[in-house]
Amino acid sequence: MGALFAHIAGSPVALMGVHELSAATCAVIFGASAACCVGAAQANARLLKRHPPRVLPAVAATLLGAASLVLAFTAFTGALLAERWRRRAIPPRSI
Repeated sequence: MGALFAHIAGSPVALMGVHELSAATCAVIFGASAACCVGAAQANARLLKRHPPRVLPAVAATLLGAASLVLAFTAFTGALLAERWRRRAIPPRSI
């Protein structure tokens, strides 16, 4: 429950303050996030009717681990690519 309140309280600060999005864009993203939460709850109810409760956390942990590895790989290679592009785009300063 605390995570939900943290999400509700922190989303506008992060989206509007840090990422400098407009209020309308923040509202669309927040609404999409809420719709995803409702959809996930509906999917969870349907999955629990078909599969035993022990299976779902194991599958979820496996998918989360795979997604984390993909995200880490993307972040690592993206950072390297950004550094290469920065070196090409900004000529060295002459003193």
